[in-house]
Amino acid sequence: MKDIKGKILSIAILRCLATALITNTHFNDVWPYESLAVGGLLGDVLFFMISGYCLVDSKSKNFFSWYAKRILRIYPAVILMTVFNLAIGYFSLSGKSAFYVFVYPTAYVFVGAIMVLYIPFFFYRKLITPINSSYEGIGTGAIGKFSKGKLSLVGLGAAFVCYMLAYLFLVDKSEYWMNAVTHPITLFLYFTAMVSGATLKRIGFLKKNDNKGFWVLLCVMVAVMYAFLITYVRSHTWTYNYQIVVNIVLLFSAVLIFKAIFQFEESFKKLLYRNDSINSWQSKCVWKLSELTLDIYVVQHVIIYYMQDIVFPLNIMFIVPAIIAAALVVNYISGLISDGLSKLLKIK
Repeated sequence: MKDIKGKILSIAILRCLATALITNTHFNDVWPYESLAVGGLLGDVLFFMISGYCLVDSKSKNFFSWYAKRILRIYPAVILMTVFNLAIGYFSLSGKSAFYVFVYPTAYVFVGAIMVLYIPFFFYRKLITPINSSYEGIGTGAIGKFSKGKLSLVGLGAAFVCYMLAYLFLVDKSEYWMNAVTHPITLFLYFTAMVSGATLKRIGFLKKNDNKGFWVLLCVMVAVMYAFLITYVRSHTWTYNYQIVVNIVLLFSAVLIFKAIFQFEESFKKLLYRNDSINSWQSKCVWKLSELTLDIYVVQHVIIYYMQDIVFPLNIMFIVPAIIAAALVVNYISGLISDGLSKLLKIK
């Protein structure tokens, strides 16, 4: 499953999909019908699931160097765009401290959430890794009856219980809260997604070659169910006490999307790598877009704001290329800053 520089093509495609879903949610004033601007929370859950998948077997044992690496990956782009948005008047301090705007939680909800959840996840991944186990393979280094896979399943169960307890005691069930990304319960949803991604990596569920048609059909069915539930709950107050069911379906839907994408990885390779060339323009576009996910997220708001009044569909034809072009610039500049600081601070 490994591809360019040891990376996984399915993960790159999932990143592109999650980015498209989140960006589409911000198109509520771009589409002729606001109801078309959907999928953002699913995109968020996919991103956190991807993070858990990619980071669970990180070999770093020192929390401070591990966390510093995350900071240097994320904050140069965030600070760069925050300064730019302040300079053009799109952002305003309006009584907020510099710490609030530049460090936490910033103007980007996703950034504040991921920086908080990186902390418990670092220690969580150590708890679900048996002592003296190797980071390679699935279930190696078992102690007694507990392998890495089984510990991951236990950890997922524990995370889900914490999520349910948070729902019971932290949520006002008389109001609609599912799409409120700043609500405290959303952090529990995101962390459960990270743990789910880590579990998918450990138990080998994604590596099994099953009936592709079955997984696609199941994925579509659950996605339709989620779309129906979220639409129904929004307009029926009697269902507010049961909103957690919708987010459980959301998590299940994200898992199925993971499975479906991994099932078709070989098909994606045939489509992207024409004549067995890893340098085809199709593959370059996918890999580059997967690297720009953070940059696309931080640049899109201001671009959408200033271009959304252009007549449809010309607005989309201008907005999408502008977002990608701006993301490339931010990615290049922030990459130079990140690499320079990493060398200066000797962080690998």
